[in-house]
This record gives sequence, structure tokens and C-alpha cells, in this order.
Amino acid sequence: MRVLIIEDEQQSVEITRGALRSIDAKIEIVGALPSIKASVDWLRNNPEPDLILCDVRLEDGESFEILRRVRVSAPIGFITAYDEYAREAFRMHGLRYLTKPLQIDELRELVQVVRDRINPPQPRVRLTLACEGEMRVVQVKEIGCIMSENGGVTIVMENGEKIATQMLVGRLEAQLAGNNFVRVSRRAFVNVDKITRLLRADKSTLAVKVAGWADPIAVSRNYIAYIRKIFDC
Repeated sequence: MRVLIIEDEQQSVEITRGALRSIDAKIEIVGALPSIKASVDWLRNNPEPDLILCDVRLEDGESFEILRRVRVSAPIGFITAYDEYAREAFRMHGLRYLTKPLQIDELRELVQVVRDRINPPQPRVRLTLACEGEMRVVQVKEIGCIMSENGGVTIVMENGEKIATQMLVGRLEAQLAGNNFVRVSRRAFVNVDKITRLLRADKSTLAVKVAGWADPIAVSRNYIAYIRKIFDC
């Protein structure tokens, strides 16, 4: 995977480099650019990377200006310490909005999303769950969502049945990488095909209603742009 870093603080560049290396030493950092001008020049004269990690505030302005000057189709993860840029990041179709200090789990998840776009894994038809005293087999298409709460993991079926499992969310997420599931928050991983409603109080908030789960599930701000892109809203 080829990653371009756009960041004007060298310490932040090194933190991002280190985080990427810890995720996968084979990730290639194709550049680290400090400004709008340098980024526009690079993007106009080089093959597009697989992922752009972009700070919002650069030495010569806001990085959104880069996207106004040059057409970019590569997925972008905006990284910033300032919450007020979230709405603009979503409008610019950022795939993720990551806040400083950078959380490696969030970056690892973004890298995996991009990898799955490059090499889509095969979808699973059924899932075998390790439950207390037994193994349960469920049809993946019948899962509404997977919830992590109170220290445990619950598989929520579209008919409302709840299955407590001893499996970790990370393992379940990896097994379902080829299916139409998406993380909407740290506690919720949902089947896109079972989302029945999108609820918006304003442009910076979003919740989804999923078959089998009674209450709307709030979408964390880091995932709002991705969900909106899926549903073209």
C-alpha cells in the first residue's frame, strides 16, 4: 500500500510514520508534504497513492484547498486536533476524520478499509460463533448488527434475537471483511443491508436504525463521511 502524508509538523509526520510501520512494515510512504503548494504539485506529477493522510492546518492554509485545486480520487483520512473542521472534512468526502493525538486502532481500521477496497475479500455465507457451552452457526445475511457493550459482544439478528458470543469484535470484523458490514462507532458494527433509516439532527450528526435493534445507533464523527458516501446523502 502506498501512503502520502500531508503534514507541516515534523513530529506529527514521524508519529504517523511510526504508526503505519507498526501496522504493516510493508506500507510505503511515498511522500511527506508540508504545504498546499507542495501537495498540489506532487499530486499533479505523480501516480495517485492508495491513501492520503492529511492534516487540516498546513503552513500555507487549510488542506481543503488542495482538493479544490486538483482532482483526487484516493481515499483521504483527515487528521487534526480541531473539531471545528469535521463538517468541511465530511463535505470534502473524507473517508475518516481522525483526531490528534492519533489513535493507532483508528488508523489500523482505516488502513484495513483501504486494503479491502484494493483487494476485496470473499464474502462469507455463514458465521460460526463461540458461545457459552456451544457453537452457534448463523447466516450472515440475517445479522443486523454486532454490538460491543458491558465488556461483551452480542450478535443481533434481524428478527431481534441476541446471541452473546465469546469471540472478540476484531476477529468478527476480520471474518466479515468481505461482507457488506461497516463500523459506525467503537461499539457498533452493522450490516449495511439491514440499515432501515438514517437520522440526522444536523449536518454534523448522524444515527442509523438497524433491523433487530430497537434504538437508533449513533454514528461516531470519524465514520459519518463514510456512511454518507455509502448512502449518497
